Parts: sequence; structure tokens; C-alpha cells
Amino acid sequence: MRQSPTRSPASWSSHRDGGRAQCIPRSLPEPTAHTLSATRDWALQHLDEPLTLDILARRARISTRTLVRMWRQETGATPHQWVLTARIDHARELLEATTLSVEQIADQTGLAGAPTSVPDSATASTPRPPRIAGCANAPAQAADHHHVNGSRQG
Repeated sequence: MRQSPTRSPASWSSHRDGGRAQCIPRSLPEPTAHTLSATRDWALQHLDEPLTLDILARRARISTRTLVRMWRQETGATPHQWVLTARIDHARELLEATTLSVEQIADQTGLAGAPTSVPDSATASTPRPPRIAGCANAPAQAADHHHVNGSRQG
């Protein structure tokens, strides 16, 4: 179960060096309706546990299809997107406010065992050369713009 309850910015008592108040912005938007608010509140208290569609739908006492539709209407996100954002927000809060290790934070937020790869769009890597179908040495051939059908054009 989640160790620290969600606190509003007004109730945060931690301070950074220099007397500045700690501010950890939340990424979750305010819901537009509150039909599933009890389920969302429950999910926030159980971020360290598996939160599948089936589990959330059972908790809300509705079908998974209805859960997805209502969740998206109320939050603007799918349940998966919302739970992931909540887990990341909680991890950021714990990183700022505690001395827990990264592994402990991952366990408490349900991010333990999550893929650690970063999507290509989030990295600043250069693009790979284009691939040519059926060619084992495609990058070399793609770079050699004079090479056409096995003969050199000059």
C-alpha cells in the first residue's frame, strides 16, 4: 500500500536550501466528472500493486469497456496512461522528499520491473541510414550514391 498520502501544495512542509518551498507539480489533470473518483482515489493508494483494467473495473463494479470509456471521458486519458502518470508523479515526489533508493521508490510506485528503455523520440540520437530491402550491407550501399545495379556510375 502507498506509504505517503497525496498532499496538496499548501500542506507541503519540506523546504529546499535557501528557504524555498518544495514544489512538485502534478501531471494528472483535474477530472471533468467524479463517477469514478473513488476508484481513482483507491488506485492512487495502491500504485505499488498491479492495476490492470480488470482490477480497476472490478473495483468500480463495471465492465472493462465501460471503465475505459468513462475513465477517458472523466480524465482525458486511458486508465493505463493515467496510472503510469500517477506512478511517475509519485516517484518524483518520493525522489524530492525522501532519501529512499531508486529501487525502493520503484517498488513503492509500481515501477519496479518496468521497461527502462526510452522511446527513440525522447532521445537526441541521430537517425540511422536508410535500409535497402534484401541487402546485407545496406548502409554502405545507401551511403555510396554512385552505386547502381552493381556497376559504378561516373
